Amino acid sequence: MIIWCASYPRSGSSYFRTVFKRVYGIENRSVYAKKDGDPNLIGKSKIYSFNELFCEYNKEVPEHILVKTHEMPSDDRPAIYLIRDGRDALVSYAWYIINVEKVKSDFRTTLKNVIEHPDYFGGWSAHVLSWTRRVDHTAVVKFENLVTTPTPNQVIEKALVHLKLGQIKELSHKKKLPNFDFLKQKNPNHYRRGKIGAWKDEMPPDLHALFWKKHGHAMREMGYSYD
Repeated sequence: MIIWCASYPRSGSSYFRTVFKRVYGIENRSVYAKKDGDPNLIGKSKIYSFNELFCEYNKEVPEHILVKTHEMPSDDRPAIYLIRDGRDALVSYAWYIINVEKVKSDFRTTLKNVIEHPDYFGGWSAHVLSWTRRVDHTAVVKFENLVTTPTPNQVIEKALVHLKLGQIKELSHKKKLPNFDFLKQKNPNHYRRGKIGAWKDEMPPDLHALFWKKHGHAMREMGYSYD
């Protein structure tokens, strides 16, 4: 069975998938083609069909597989949706576009673009609401809970129970679970700050007002406050 690991970019899916693999030993893949050896690419690369995805890794479809996507939902397969305060996600995404995707633009212009335009995976609020309103098919995991708990495996287990996938068992001898800081040291280009509320010293006040005008309804629905 395919389980989506869905998120808007820069919302914690890479950390989640790392922990998930160590806890359950279940394969996880991405709908995005690798480029220049980067398995975490979220730019406008080729998107695999499922047949291509499994042929690429020369595998039969296993009993369960976790598949990363930043696309809008297109089916009723079960999904674990990673959500992060949209301001932190968009600040991080703007820096990713500049520093990793190497788009020639200044930070302010890039951030304004990802706040305003639906070209970026449909826009933050549309993306969030499209996934989280699939109530029977989606378990929502907040980034803030995942990176601050000493027991992320319990957060994942709760999501699987919500999806009625509680029959998936943890490995009896799982590897030590990494924390966010450890992964950031290993791959600083991909794991940037990981700080909750980082937007407060990176998002200009006028862009914060613009963000709230565009996405405040989804922020409130997801339990995030203006301050």
